[in-house]
Amino acid sequence: MASHVVYVPEGTADQDDILEAHNNEVNLQLEGEILQDQQRQEVIRKRTWEVYKDVWDQFYNWEPGACEQTIVSLAAVSPYEERHSDDEYLFDEPGHDSDISDRMDVDSLSYPSEDSFTVRDFETGRPETMVCSTFKIKHCDPYPRYFACTPSSCNILSTHDYRICRFIPFGGEPGFNELEYIGMEEFESFQWQDHWRDPDEYVIAATVIKQLTEDKNQDNFVERITYEDIDKYLPFTCGEVLYEMSQRDSLLWPGSVTFGEIADNSRPQIQSSEKSLFNQVINNMQQHFCPYIDCIRPLCILHAISPWEPHHPQPSITSTEIAEGVTKPCGPSCFKTKKNLVVHDTVTLAPDGPSCDLSVICKRPCYEIYLYRSKLFKDDDILLERNRLIPKIKKPQKFVDYNDEVTNFTMKDPCTHKGPCSTTCPCFLANMHCSRNCFCKLSCPLRPSGCTCYKSKNCKETIERKAQCKCVKNNWECDPELCRLVVGVKNKQQRKKYDDPQSGCIHGCANTVLQKGLLPATEVKQGSFGLGVFAMQKIKKFNFLGEYTAESFWRHDVTHEPIWSYTGLNYNFGLNSSQNLDAITVGNVTRYFNHSVTPNVLANTLVVNGEHRIAFYAARDIKKGEELLFNYGDQYWQQSH
Repeated sequence: MASHVVYVPEGTADQDDILEAHNNEVNLQLEGEILQDQQRQEVIRKRTWEVYKDVWDQFYNWEPGACEQTIVSLAAVSPYEERHSDDEYLFDEPGHDSDISDRMDVDSLSYPSEDSFTVRDFETGRPETMVCSTFKIKHCDPYPRYFACTPSSCNILSTHDYRICRFIPFGGEPGFNELEYIGMEEFESFQWQDHWRDPDEYVIAATVIKQLTEDKNQDNFVERITYEDIDKYLPFTCGEVLYEMSQRDSLLWPGSVTFGEIADNSRPQIQSSEKSLFNQVINNMQQHFCPYIDCIRPLCILHAISPWEPHHPQPSITSTEIAEGVTKPCGPSCFKTKKNLVVHDTVTLAPDGPSCDLSVICKRPCYEIYLYRSKLFKDDDILLERNRLIPKIKKPQKFVDYNDEVTNFTMKDPCTHKGPCSTTCPCFLANMHCSRNCFCKLSCPLRPSGCTCYKSKNCKETIERKAQCKCVKNNWECDPELCRLVVGVKNKQQRKKYDDPQSGCIHGCANTVLQKGLLPATEVKQGSFGLGVFAMQKIKKFNFLGEYTAESFWRHDVTHEPIWSYTGLNYNFGLNSSQNLDAITVGNVTRYFNHSVTPNVLANTLVVNGEHRIAFYAARDIKKGEELLFNYGDQYWQQSH
């Protein structure tokens, strides 16, 4: 609302009356805006429920007939309506020139042999006798029992609440005790009773959303109905409908709507002009993107992180230092030659970004960005913050995540607090290092120092020389940002020996196999126990063979145990102190590694960029065609029996 300023000369007799009249005018204007908003909301409410009721009636007027037609279309073809007895077909009918093939032997119908059987042709209605021929074949073993497994290149977190029984696995199969399964003490409710929603409601909701957002005959009070308006008056949210429609095929009915149609309608509303670029980026990052540095996918399916505070970058480089770092103008509009302003949000998102690079991103002259940055962040303030004395952190006597028993603890969420890490940092309180996923800087005192293996090439053998490499000794994969101390090597020829373009580490260590994901060729076929994995090439000792990927679940979730008992399949693998992996429904070829007391494969749990992951290595040189086997351990057999 625009503000009004009224000038009243001092000493005027009617000064109070004029001010009172002005205040009354402002109040009337506010009341008018409130009334107009109320009228708008009432129009939206009525329109929303009118469309919802209309679409509801249309759908359920169409559904019964459509279901009946679908069921009829699935029925078998009706048999031929018989007008004669079976014996009448044995002889020629009047006026019918029958071929000898139309005649049938009465004896074959009355007294069929042991190797024959009689069938009726539905098209002609005639019975026919089929003679069976017997052949003796060699014994063949049936294909081993198999359960479908979704291939995955990473672990997938089981996000369902184990206290809710979603469905009855193997329901109706002989041998599976359904009553015992649903009677488990862990289950507090059943999905199909307390948490079920008719999928038809989402089909109706999608049509309602499309009609409301595209309505061209709206009242003068309503320029456009938004998703926020619809969320106020319907028993579901538009985001919920968008998600559910993306998980199913579109139902074809007269008012059908595809996921793409309602998703396209949502895009103009997401990019609201009322929100700054900074807020849009921060909000989208917090809602859709995982803060783990190795997990760049939206809608993460692995890391169940707690709500985290969005990170507000703080500048640490002065504008003068940025200017001194540019030795040559980037073009005719470089800040070195011209001066102007630039959008606030671009500089706020990347306060330490070079002006020349930011000019390409925001499509504005370089000098505008530099000058605006100079005004937004004063050099004196940056230097004062950078030189501010921070109390030194007395590191714990021993970090729980930096030892050879990395499975005895559970990794925590990355820290996202404002300012540098101190004794109140969640990582410090958990007695753990800050990881690459944390929002603190590489100079944070809680970060590990990394290894200096360029001196003795310890990382080259990874497991074989475990006692010498600090990262390998503590079961960490080398961090490409921390294990970069090869700068001490001055000899160029010697330096090239440690450089590896395929590795994040400059010294090219072999202790980054899970990050690289370089695997030997293998195949799955009949093995020593069911299916097994076989080498398709020679594999040297200590070479990486693969990562064990599966569904990750919490150890207190015991709902997996009845399934292991019934199927006789146990893919349970302990990940850390509170999490297990189960590859019965999600995994990769490593799930087919069979057991042996004399294995040629070793399993090792590592910390990789703040996560626990399980890697397999060759315990010795493996020949081409040899099956890959590792020792399941005593605990596995205790669970299986």
